[in-house]
Amino acid sequence: MPTPTRTAALLLAAALLALAPRAARADPAPRTSTLSWVRLPGAEGCIGSRALAVAVEHRLRREVFVPPSRAAVAVEGRVERTPDGFRAVITVSDEAGVPLGSREIRSAGPRCGAMDDDLVLVIAVMIDPEAALAPPRPAAPFPPWPPPRPAPPSPPAAPPAACPAPPSWQVSLQAGGVAMLGLLPRVAGGVLIRSHIEPTRFWGFEVGGVVFPAVQATLGTEGASFQLAEAFLSTCPLTLHAFGAALSACAGVQAGAIHATGMGFSGAEEVGLFNVAVEGRVRRRIVGPLVAGAGLGLVVPTLRTRFSIPSTAADQVLFTMAPVAGALDLSLGVEFP
Repeated sequence: MPTPTRTAALLLAAALLALAPRAARADPAPRTSTLSWVRLPGAEGCIGSRALAVAVEHRLRREVFVPPSRAAVAVEGRVERTPDGFRAVITVSDEAGVPLGSREIRSAGPRCGAMDDDLVLVIAVMIDPEAALAPPRPAAPFPPWPPPRPAPPSPPAAPPAACPAPPSWQVSLQAGGVAMLGLLPRVAGGVLIRSHIEPTRFWGFEVGGVVFPAVQATLGTEGASFQLAEAFLSTCPLTLHAFGAALSACAGVQAGAIHATGMGFSGAEEVGLFNVAVEGRVRRRIVGPLVAGAGLGLVVPTLRTRFSIPSTAADQVLFTMAPVAGALDLSLGVEFP
């Protein structure tokens, strides 16, 4: 890095070089210049020409560099890498191209930026020594802060937004008819009542009951009449809403009884039922609260009962429950909300 003694010597030489031509010309106008600055290979990290020009003008506190056709002096410089650091050569000439002299600045070390301040100061002195060596101007006082503007009147406060009502349960009550095959001797028709309940934070479920009127089965001159009544409870873990309808997959249990009354012989029997059922259901609102529903399910009896006609030789089988029964139902009702 250049020493203070060396920097002072450079400034003195640059000042003498700049003042001599200016005294001969007695030109009171500010001295203008043009700048040509080249970074040779190895010195690409040194200060660039634009940054150097801005720094010199900042030092002189005015616009200095103009096109060559209007410049009083021309400053040409180059910077290169040396084995021990960096070397910059600055040459100045007048408007006729006559060389007025040159100066050399060296910097030892890995950083080229260590000599930026010396470059700026030497070039500024070469162009305008009086301005370059003048003490800095006192900073202009800051203007007083303007008085604060009065705050605009606050708009009237909006009423607090009403909290949305929590979603309510959805409940429907339906009545209709059902056809079943497998639990009775033949296809049987019955009536049902069912309710679909859909809580806000749990699976929906269904509860209801069904009654089948008497269905007869005969064997020769003898037979029996069968009546079935049961209640059911099922849960619907999967419900999809599409095309204005709700599609549900449900599974549950059925509990009830079959009452058999003999025909052509005296006797009656009542057998309990406990079945497992799965079904698919669809329901759709028609208008207002009016809703229509349909379901198709499979029923598996856990106890397959066999009904026989007592005889002196051997009991004759009249009817045996199927291992899997099927049911189809249609219903109408209301749904809220």
